[in-house]
Amino acid sequence: GCSGQLTWEEAADHCQRVDARLCSQAEVANNEAAGTGCGYDAALIWTATSCPRGFVAMGGSAAHVDLIPPRCVEPADETPVARCCADNPALTIHFDYHQYQTLTLPHNMREVSYGSLVGWRVVYGKNPFGELAYYLQSGQADRETSGFLSTQARYVNPPFDGQAVDLFLEHVPIAPGGGSISFWYRVSTEEGRDRLKFYVDGAEQPKNGFPVSGEIPWTFVSFDFVAPHSHGEEMMPKVFHRFRWRYEKDDSRSEGTDVVSLDKIVVSGMIRNPA
Repeated sequence: GCSGQLTWEEAADHCQRVDARLCSQAEVANNEAAGTGCGYDAALIWTATSCPRGFVAMGGSAAHVDLIPPRCVEPADETPVARCCADNPALTIHFDYHQYQTLTLPHNMREVSYGSLVGWRVVYGKNPFGELAYYLQSGQADRETSGFLSTQARYVNPPFDGQAVDLFLEHVPIAPGGGSISFWYRVSTEEGRDRLKFYVDGAEQPKNGFPVSGEIPWTFVSFDFVAPHSHGEEMMPKVFHRFRWRYEKDDSRSEGTDVVSLDKIVVSGMIRNPA
């Protein structure tokens, strides 16, 4: 959870309780912990980097370094907050120009469409940080007639009612104790009816506001998980995990642009201990 303001020693202990550590100044500057929730991108956070009077504290992301530059803070100061880094291997899903052009998905990802609902596609537009970049969407972005990539959120082939489309991330090896998956999502759908659902190893995750619908801007979410068990046809070997996003429409009217978007998908092998 969010640490709140605390001393450097308390911050280090906060991270150790989840088998992690405080990030170094370089890691924070490289956005290693950016976008991981609690609104700490724009907060003063502790780092593990020492300085003459204590430890360096700075803004939680590179985008805020001008407003909150690195400073040397005494360890007993309770102004900064904690963000943690882990040395365990993590899987980060990247979206790129090649996938956009060839209508393909990243490695270990596949889609299953039921009916004629538009499948998941890599598109180009403004990502969660307001930058022009590639991300994933249940619909295909249009292009300018000149052949250049469109920078507008224009969509084609709207989905039909009463259908669903699944996105799978499969064969992900994780430490036996479990781990976590985080991602950003955005939805523009009929409120309460056309929903984005999320599953871990075949089990729907009805938490963190999911399933989601309506008009929701880019939002960060994280789910912890343990070793998989048998869930009907979703049974997987215990050393692997499977994640599924489902965009599901009812059989009535449509509202919004009828698309959902995903970005910054990160699967961590960190073993979560009770805090």
